[in-house]
Amino acid sequence: MKRLWGGLFVFLLVGLLGCKHKPPATTPCPTPTPCPTPTPCPTPTAATHPGLGEVDVLFYGLVSFVFKKDGTVRSVFLSPDGEPHTPLFTVNTGYVHELNASLPDLVATGGGDTGLAAWRFTEVTIDPSQFDDKSLAYDMGDLDLMNPGYDTKLRWVPSMDDIFGSAKDVDQAAIDKAAARGTWPVGTITPVFDREEHRTEKWTIGKRENTALADGIRLRFKLGDEALPAVFTLTRDGKKETVKVKGGGTIVFTDYPTRIPTSADDLKHFPHFYMLLKNVTTPAEPKSSGPTTPYPARCAPSLEYPPVP
Repeated sequence: MKRLWGGLFVFLLVGLLGCKHKPPATTPCPTPTPCPTPTPCPTPTAATHPGLGEVDVLFYGLVSFVFKKDGTVRSVFLSPDGEPHTPLFTVNTGYVHELNASLPDLVATGGGDTGLAAWRFTEVTIDPSQFDDKSLAYDMGDLDLMNPGYDTKLRWVPSMDDIFGSAKDVDQAAIDKAAARGTWPVGTITPVFDREEHRTEKWTIGKRENTALADGIRLRFKLGDEALPAVFTLTRDGKKETVKVKGGGTIVFTDYPTRIPTSADDLKHFPHFYMLLKNVTTPAEPKSSGPTTPYPARCAPSLEYPPVP
Protein backbone atom coordinates (compact mmCIF):
# COMPACT_ATOMS: atom_id res chain seq x y z
CA MET A 1 0.00 0.00 0.00
CA LYS A 2 2.85 2.32 0.94
CA ARG A 3 4.44 1.57 -2.50
CA LEU A 4 1.17 2.49 -4.25
CA TRP A 5 0.88 5.79 -2.41
CA GLY A 6 4.55 6.55 -3.06
CA GLY A 7 4.15 6.00 -6.82
CA LEU A 8 1.08 8.16 -6.89
CA PHE A 9 2.96 10.92 -5.05
CA VAL A 10 5.77 10.88 -7.62
CA PHE A 11 3.30 11.00 -10.51
CA LEU A 12 1.50 14.00 -9.05
CA LEU A 13 4.78 15.77 -8.28
CA VAL A 14 5.98 15.39 -11.86
CA GLY A 15 2.63 16.59 -13.12
CA LEU A 16 2.81 19.69 -10.96
CA LEU A 17 6.41 20.60 -11.59
CA GLY A 18 6.49 19.62 -15.26
CA CYS A 19 8.96 17.45 -17.12
CA LYS A 20 12.43 18.97 -17.21
CA HIS A 21 13.35 17.14 -20.48
CA LYS A 22 12.90 19.62 -23.43
CA PRO A 23 12.31 18.46 -27.00
CA PRO A 24 14.91 19.55 -29.57
CA ALA A 25 14.30 22.97 -31.08
CA THR A 26 12.82 22.87 -34.59
CA THR A 27 15.03 24.55 -37.23
CA PRO A 28 12.81 26.86 -39.32
CA CYS A 29 12.84 26.39 -43.10
CA PRO A 30 14.91 29.05 -44.86
CA THR A 31 12.98 31.69 -46.76
CA PRO A 32 12.96 30.57 -50.42
CA THR A 33 14.91 32.74 -52.79
CA PRO A 34 12.50 34.14 -55.40
CA CYS A 35 13.11 33.05 -59.00
CA PRO A 36 14.67 35.82 -61.05
CA THR A 37 12.35 37.63 -63.43
CA PRO A 38 13.13 36.32 -66.93
CA THR A 39 14.64 38.88 -69.25
CA PRO A 40 12.34 39.23 -72.29
CA CYS A 41 13.89 38.60 -75.68
CA PRO A 42 14.46 41.87 -77.53
CA THR A 43 12.10 42.59 -80.39
CA PRO A 44 13.89 41.74 -83.64
CA THR A 45 14.71 44.75 -85.76
CA ALA A 46 16.36 45.32 -89.10
CA ALA A 47 19.52 46.29 -87.19
CA THR A 48 19.67 43.01 -85.22
CA HIS A 49 18.26 40.78 -87.98
CA PRO A 50 19.53 41.81 -91.43
CA GLY A 51 16.84 41.39 -94.05
CA LEU A 52 13.93 41.96 -91.68
CA GLY A 53 13.43 45.45 -93.09
CA GLU A 54 13.45 44.15 -96.67
CA VAL A 55 11.16 42.18 -98.95
CA ASP A 56 12.51 40.20 -101.89
CA VAL A 57 10.50 39.54 -105.05
CA LEU A 58 11.83 36.78 -107.31
CA PHE A 59 10.78 36.14 -110.92
CA TYR A 60 11.08 32.78 -112.69
CA GLY A 61 9.76 31.38 -115.93
CA LEU A 62 8.49 33.00 -119.11
CA VAL A 63 8.58 36.57 -117.80
CA SER A 64 10.27 39.50 -119.54
CA PHE A 65 11.32 42.81 -118.02
CA VAL A 66 10.52 45.76 -120.29
CA PHE A 67 12.41 48.89 -119.25
CA LYS A 68 10.61 52.21 -119.70
CA LYS A 69 12.02 55.71 -120.29
CA ASP A 70 10.01 57.02 -117.33
CA GLY A 71 12.32 55.03 -115.03
CA THR A 72 9.93 52.14 -114.33
CA VAL A 73 10.03 48.54 -115.50
CA ARG A 74 7.20 46.22 -116.48
CA SER A 75 7.26 42.49 -115.83
CA VAL A 76 5.38 40.78 -118.66
CA PHE A 77 4.17 37.22 -118.09
CA LEU A 78 3.56 35.30 -121.30
CA SER A 79 1.30 32.36 -122.07
CA PRO A 80 1.65 31.59 -125.78
CA ASP A 81 -1.04 29.75 -127.75
CA GLY A 82 -0.55 26.01 -127.54
CA GLU A 83 1.94 26.34 -124.66
CA PRO A 84 -0.13 27.66 -121.73
CA HIS A 85 1.83 29.10 -118.81
CA THR A 86 0.31 30.09 -115.46
CA PRO A 87 1.41 33.33 -113.73
CA LEU A 88 1.34 32.92 -109.95
CA PHE A 89 2.12 35.10 -106.92
CA THR A 90 3.42 32.82 -104.15
CA VAL A 91 4.70 33.38 -100.60
CA ASN A 92 5.42 31.26 -97.53
CA THR A 93 2.38 31.40 -95.23
CA GLY A 94 4.66 32.30 -92.32
CA TYR A 95 5.24 35.69 -93.96
CA VAL A 96 1.63 36.46 -94.84
CA HIS A 97 0.63 39.27 -92.46
CA GLU A 98 -2.04 38.53 -89.84
CA LEU A 99 -4.23 41.38 -91.19
CA ASN A 100 -4.13 40.08 -94.75
CA ALA A 101 -7.69 39.74 -96.06
CA SER A 102 -7.18 38.33 -99.56
CA LEU A 103 -7.58 34.54 -99.62
CA PRO A 104 -5.14 32.66 -101.86
CA ASP A 105 -6.33 30.34 -104.61
CA LEU A 106 -4.57 27.47 -102.87
CA VAL A 107 -2.25 26.68 -99.99
CA ALA A 108 0.20 23.81 -100.35
CA THR A 109 1.23 22.40 -96.99
CA GLY A 110 4.90 22.23 -96.09
CA GLY A 111 7.19 21.21 -93.25
CA GLY A 112 6.52 22.60 -89.79
CA ASP A 113 3.67 25.05 -89.39
CA THR A 114 3.94 26.80 -92.74
CA GLY A 115 3.00 26.18 -96.34
CA LEU A 116 2.99 27.96 -99.68
CA ALA A 117 0.13 30.32 -100.53
CA ALA A 118 -0.53 31.06 -104.21
CA TRP A 119 -2.64 33.71 -105.93
CA ARG A 120 -3.58 33.97 -109.60
CA PHE A 121 -3.37 37.48 -111.02
CA THR A 122 -3.41 39.52 -114.23
CA GLU A 123 -1.93 42.77 -112.86
CA VAL A 124 0.29 43.60 -109.90
CA THR A 125 1.29 47.07 -108.66
CA ILE A 126 2.77 48.67 -105.55
CA ASP A 127 2.56 52.04 -103.82
CA PRO A 128 6.22 53.16 -103.85
CA SER A 129 5.71 55.45 -100.83
CA GLN A 130 5.79 52.41 -98.49
CA PHE A 131 9.44 51.78 -99.37
CA ASP A 132 12.65 53.69 -98.69
CA ASP A 133 13.73 53.11 -102.29
CA LYS A 134 13.28 56.32 -104.28
CA SER A 135 13.97 54.94 -107.76
CA LEU A 136 14.76 51.79 -109.69
CA ALA A 137 18.39 50.70 -109.34
CA TYR A 138 20.17 48.20 -111.59
CA ASP A 139 23.54 47.66 -113.31
CA MET A 140 23.04 47.12 -117.04
CA GLY A 141 26.75 47.43 -117.79
CA ASP A 142 28.46 45.05 -120.21
CA LEU A 143 29.60 41.70 -118.82
CA ASP A 144 33.29 41.09 -118.24
CA LEU A 145 33.63 37.37 -118.85
CA MET A 146 37.23 37.43 -117.62
CA ASN A 147 36.21 38.99 -114.29
CA PRO A 148 32.54 38.13 -113.87
CA GLY A 149 30.50 39.92 -111.23
CA TYR A 150 27.54 37.58 -110.93
CA ASP A 151 25.90 39.38 -108.04
CA THR A 152 25.20 42.73 -109.68
CA LYS A 153 25.33 42.67 -113.48
CA LEU A 154 21.79 42.29 -114.74
CA ARG A 155 22.91 41.26 -118.22
CA TRP A 156 23.45 37.71 -116.94
CA VAL A 157 19.74 37.68 -117.72
CA PRO A 158 19.58 37.53 -121.57
CA SER A 159 18.85 40.94 -123.10
CA MET A 160 17.38 41.33 -126.58
CA ASP A 161 19.92 43.93 -127.68
CA ASP A 162 22.70 41.45 -126.87
CA ILE A 163 20.95 38.62 -128.70
CA PHE A 164 20.26 40.58 -131.89
CA GLY A 165 23.23 42.94 -131.75
CA SER A 166 21.03 46.03 -131.75
CA ALA A 167 18.00 47.48 -129.98
CA LYS A 168 14.59 46.18 -130.99
CA ASP A 169 11.20 47.85 -130.85
CA VAL A 170 8.71 46.41 -128.37
CA ASP A 171 5.14 45.72 -129.47
CA GLN A 172 2.86 47.37 -126.91
CA ALA A 173 -0.13 45.41 -128.22
CA ALA A 174 1.68 42.16 -127.35
CA ILE A 175 2.29 43.42 -123.82
CA ASP A 176 -1.39 44.34 -123.46
CA LYS A 177 -2.40 40.81 -124.53
CA ALA A 178 0.03 39.07 -122.18
CA ALA A 179 -1.29 36.73 -119.50
CA ALA A 180 -0.25 39.12 -116.72
CA ARG A 181 1.77 42.27 -116.10
CA GLY A 182 3.47 44.06 -113.22
CA THR A 183 4.67 47.65 -112.82
CA TRP A 184 7.70 48.42 -110.66
CA PRO A 185 8.83 52.04 -110.10
CA VAL A 186 11.35 51.42 -107.27
CA GLY A 187 13.63 48.74 -105.90
CA THR A 188 16.97 47.14 -106.72
CA ILE A 189 17.17 44.56 -109.53
CA THR A 190 19.86 41.87 -109.59
CA PRO A 191 20.28 38.46 -111.26
CA VAL A 192 19.67 35.18 -109.42
CA PHE A 193 21.73 32.00 -109.79
CA ASP A 194 20.04 29.15 -107.93
CA ARG A 195 22.91 26.72 -108.48
CA GLU A 196 26.61 27.40 -108.36
CA GLU A 197 27.09 25.26 -111.50
CA HIS A 198 24.97 27.66 -113.54
CA ARG A 199 27.63 30.33 -113.18
CA THR A 200 29.94 28.29 -115.42
CA GLU A 201 27.39 26.68 -117.74
CA LYS A 202 27.65 28.44 -121.13
CA TRP A 203 24.89 29.12 -123.64
CA THR A 204 24.75 30.88 -127.00
CA ILE A 205 21.65 32.79 -128.13
CA GLY A 206 22.18 34.63 -131.41
CA LYS A 207 25.05 37.08 -130.95
CA ARG A 208 25.18 36.42 -127.22
CA GLU A 209 27.87 33.72 -127.16
CA ASN A 210 29.28 31.40 -124.51
CA THR A 211 27.66 33.17 -121.60
CA ALA A 212 26.08 31.91 -118.40
CA LEU A 213 22.33 32.37 -117.91
CA ALA A 214 20.81 33.61 -114.67
CA ASP A 215 17.97 31.46 -113.33
CA GLY A 216 15.83 34.41 -112.34
CA ILE A 217 15.55 38.06 -111.38
CA ARG A 218 15.46 39.54 -107.87
CA LEU A 219 13.70 42.82 -107.07
CA ARG A 220 14.48 43.94 -103.51
CA PHE A 221 12.54 46.57 -101.55
CA LYS A 222 13.55 48.35 -98.34
CA LEU A 223 10.57 48.95 -96.07
CA GLY A 224 10.00 52.52 -94.94
CA ASP A 225 8.57 51.24 -91.64
CA GLU A 226 9.78 47.78 -90.68
CA ALA A 227 6.77 47.36 -88.34
CA LEU A 228 4.40 47.51 -91.31
CA PRO A 229 3.95 44.86 -94.01
CA ALA A 230 4.66 45.37 -97.69
CA VAL A 231 1.39 45.71 -99.60
CA PHE A 232 0.97 44.36 -103.14
CA THR A 233 -2.15 45.11 -105.16
CA LEU A 234 -3.26 42.22 -107.38
CA THR A 235 -5.99 42.14 -109.98
CA ARG A 236 -7.71 38.76 -109.90
CA ASP A 237 -10.84 37.97 -111.91
CA GLY A 238 -11.16 41.68 -112.66
CA LYS A 239 -11.14 42.74 -108.99
CA LYS A 240 -8.35 44.49 -107.09
CA GLU A 241 -7.11 42.84 -103.90
CA THR A 242 -4.20 43.51 -101.58
CA VAL A 243 -1.75 40.95 -100.24
CA LYS A 244 0.28 41.97 -97.18
CA VAL A 245 3.71 40.42 -96.64
CA LYS A 246 5.87 40.75 -93.52
CA GLY A 247 9.38 42.14 -93.64
CA GLY A 248 11.98 39.45 -94.28
CA GLY A 249 9.61 37.55 -96.56
CA THR A 250 10.24 36.47 -100.14
CA ILE A 251 7.58 36.59 -102.85
CA VAL A 252 8.08 34.36 -105.87
CA PHE A 253 6.39 35.17 -109.18
CA THR A 254 6.41 32.17 -111.51
CA ASP A 255 5.23 31.65 -115.07
CA TYR A 256 5.72 27.99 -115.96
CA PRO A 257 3.93 25.57 -118.29
CA THR A 258 0.84 23.87 -116.91
CA ARG A 259 2.41 20.42 -117.23
CA ILE A 260 5.31 18.54 -115.73
CA PRO A 261 8.52 19.55 -117.56
CA THR A 262 10.90 17.04 -119.10
CA SER A 263 14.64 17.14 -119.73
CA ALA A 264 13.91 18.22 -123.32
CA ASP A 265 12.23 21.42 -122.10
CA ASP A 266 15.43 23.28 -121.19
CA LEU A 267 14.93 26.83 -122.50
CA LYS A 268 12.47 25.41 -125.02
CA HIS A 269 10.10 28.34 -124.50
CA PHE A 270 12.70 31.09 -124.69
CA PRO A 271 11.88 32.03 -128.34
CA HIS A 272 8.38 33.00 -127.14
CA PHE A 273 9.95 36.19 -125.80
CA TYR A 274 10.36 37.40 -129.38
CA MET A 275 6.58 37.75 -129.64
CA LEU A 276 7.06 41.02 -127.71
CA LEU A 277 9.29 42.44 -130.46
CA LYS A 278 8.37 44.11 -133.73
CA ASN A 279 9.80 42.90 -137.07
CA VAL A 280 11.62 39.85 -135.70
CA THR A 281 11.09 36.90 -138.01
CA THR A 282 14.07 34.62 -137.28
CA PRO A 283 14.14 33.49 -133.67
CA ALA A 284 17.51 32.89 -132.07
CA GLU A 285 17.27 29.63 -130.15
CA PRO A 286 19.38 28.96 -127.07
CA LYS A 287 22.08 26.35 -127.65
CA SER A 288 24.45 24.89 -125.13
CA SER A 289 28.10 25.86 -125.70
CA GLY A 290 29.28 22.81 -123.82
CA PRO A 291 28.11 20.17 -121.36
CA THR A 292 25.22 21.21 -119.16
CA THR A 293 24.53 20.37 -115.55
CA PRO A 294 21.87 17.84 -114.53
CA TYR A 295 19.72 20.85 -113.62
CA PRO A 296 19.95 23.37 -116.46
CA ALA A 297 17.93 26.55 -116.49
CA ARG A 298 14.46 26.37 -117.99
CA CYS A 299 12.20 29.24 -119.05
CA ALA A 300 14.80 31.76 -117.88
CA PRO A 301 13.55 35.38 -117.81
CA SER A 302 14.63 37.93 -120.42
CA LEU A 303 15.26 41.67 -120.67
CA GLU A 304 13.87 44.14 -123.19
CA TYR A 305 16.53 46.83 -123.20
CA PRO A 306 17.31 49.73 -123.85
CA PRO A 307 14.32 51.58 -122.38
CA VAL A 308 11.27 52.22 -124.54
CA PRO A 309 8.61 54.97 -124.28
